[in-house]
Formats: sequence, C-alpha cells, structure tokens
Amino acid sequence: MQNIVPLRSSLDAYTLYWALSSAYLSEKIDVLFNLAYLDETIEVRNAWGNFKISRELQVRVGKMYRRFGLYNEKLDQIPTFTGIEPPEIFDADHLFITRTTNFMLHGNRNFGSTNVQYSLTTENGEGGAAQGVVPLGWDLRMKSDRHSLVFGTSGFASSMNGNNTTSTVEFNDGPAKGGVLPWMDGDHFFLTGLFGEKQIGRVNLQVEYWIARHDALRNPDNVLTLVREAGINPQQRQRFLGANSNKPDDQLTTADVIVPVSYDIKTYYIRLAYNIDTRHGQFVPYLFLDWMSHPEVINNKDFGGDKESGLADDGIFTKTSAGMVYRPIPTVAIKLDGSIHSQKFNGKTVQYPEIRLDLSWAFKN
Repeated sequence: MQNIVPLRSSLDAYTLYWALSSAYLSEKIDVLFNLAYLDETIEVRNAWGNFKISRELQVRVGKMYRRFGLYNEKLDQIPTFTGIEPPEIFDADHLFITRTTNFMLHGNRNFGSTNVQYSLTTENGEGGAAQGVVPLGWDLRMKSDRHSLVFGTSGFASSMNGNNTTSTVEFNDGPAKGGVLPWMDGDHFFLTGLFGEKQIGRVNLQVEYWIARHDALRNPDNVLTLVREAGINPQQRQRFLGANSNKPDDQLTTADVIVPVSYDIKTYYIRLAYNIDTRHGQFVPYLFLDWMSHPEVINNKDFGGDKESGLADDGIFTKTSAGMVYRPIPTVAIKLDGSIHSQKFNGKTVQYPEIRLDLSWAFKN
C-alpha cells in the first residue's frame, strides 16, 4: 500500500491532491482513490476497482480517467510531464470529450520488446444517463522500450446507435465538460485520432491529431439568447441565422434559427523537449505548437464559449509556447513558460501573449 500526496501551486490556483494508490486486496484485485481539494471543495477524481482475469483481460469499474492519447491519464501527475497547460483537446474551456469513464475492459501483451495495450470504455453518456444512448470509447497503443517509441490511436462515439446525447452543463452555466455544447438540444459525434511519442537521444518529440465530427440540433431559444446577449461576431451570427442574419434582434423569432448543424472540430499539436541532466538537477527547455479549429463555439464563457476559437472570426487559432522545466529532484518541478495566441479577428491577424509560472511537488511515504 502506498500513500501519494502530490501538491501544486501556480499563479492563479492552489490545488491539493491526495490519493490512496495501489492498494492490493488480492493478487487479482486492486483499488485506487484520488481526491482533490480545490476552491474549498473536495472532488473525487478517481475511485475504481480493477479485476484481473488475466494480463490480457481485465475489468475496471468506478470513476477513472479514460485512456485517450498521451495526456489524459497523466494530467494529475503534475511534476512528471513537460509544460504547464494540457493540449487543446483537454483544455477545460473546449473539451472534446469527458475525461472520465465508468467501465473499462482492458489488457496488454508483450510481443518481443513491444507491449501492446488496448481498452474499451463506456459510461452514462456526455450529459448523464439517457435512454437509447450507448457511448463507446477505445484506445489501442504500442510501446517499445527498445525503440523509445509510443504510437497509437484513440476514439469515442457518443452513441453507437446514432442517438443524440446532451451537454454536461445547463445553458448559461459555463463551458461544457464534454463534447456537446450547452445550446444544443442534442448531438451525436464521433471523435478519432492518432498520437505518437519518440525519444531521440535527449530530445523528446510528441505529436497528436484529432477530429470530432458533430451532427447536432440547436435549441432555437438558446440561440436567440446568444444572438441578443452573448456578443457574438458577424460570422457566428451568419452561422446561427443564415439568410436571417440581417434581421434586427427584436424582429427575430425561433423560426429564423438554423436548427440542424454539422461541423468538424480539429486539433493537432507538436511538442519538442530537450533533457539536460546536471549535478544541480534536470533542466528541460521546450517548444510547443498547438492548432485548433472549432467553427461552432463562441467567445462568451458564461454561455459555454471560450476565448480562443470563440474569439476568432473563423474559429481557428494557433498557440506557440516556449518554456523551461527545472527539477532539482524528480518529485519537484518549477515551470515557467510563455505563449502567443494568433487568430483572425475582424478580418485582421491579431496576437496576444500569456506568461505562466507553476510550482509542483509530490510526497511519497
């Protein structure tokens, strides 16, 4: 049994995590708890039991991070990963999917020096239990220690039978914690992509690409509220109202709203890091490039938007980042980085900077 207490401090947040990890009830059963304290509340991040039928066939039940890409299971392991912010697919303002799931069928097998892992997951759905909604997530990856390589694919279908699901939040209650926007009556989407990581000497290279295809139904009353109160831009107004976008707000009715909508959300990132080991600790300078296209989202966060894709005329933005991680010991990390966002705004390319400082450490006993 092992008690792990990772702590994190940054410029705008203080979070305390503590977990009871790797508690083996028997050779075939183990459990994990991961609690977080934030804003005077305790949140259960993980609470699951794993039942091992064989190495190739295991069942995990409870609340757990889904296996998806390189980062989803690692975002609480603060000192260990390079950088401060997650890739855009896991940005809390425009999550592509919910980060957690309730049921996982998984396993792994070695083929020479290569380990192949798989997982199949399901849960109640984006907006909670709904009749006829059957979500399915999957992940298949290979890891070769000999070649210092991780490569794989992940995906998620909001319902295998094509039924619509709903948002994780109510309209006018902030950004969703999953892939369905709050002003939708229903949405069916399919998310898939590729990821890879390669260690080349001291250089670490990470690449991911994701696309989510949405077929949704807007709620006309919610859209009219966005048009009148959310400060949307002309391109977004045109998208919501089509030929009716020139009508004054006080003359608009629900019949003027385009209800069915299909759109694709895309993102990719490239991350480069260089490991420098010294007698004073480890230094890791890094360069990141993130790109995202989200044509449906708006700027106003109160109504479920974000200030990145939602700020752009066309929903497209890029973010370039440069920074440094310093680890005096493996369980302590001091991170400093800066980013420049770039997007089209009122027909012109505009940029704005961000600077972040993060201190994180972990205690084990």
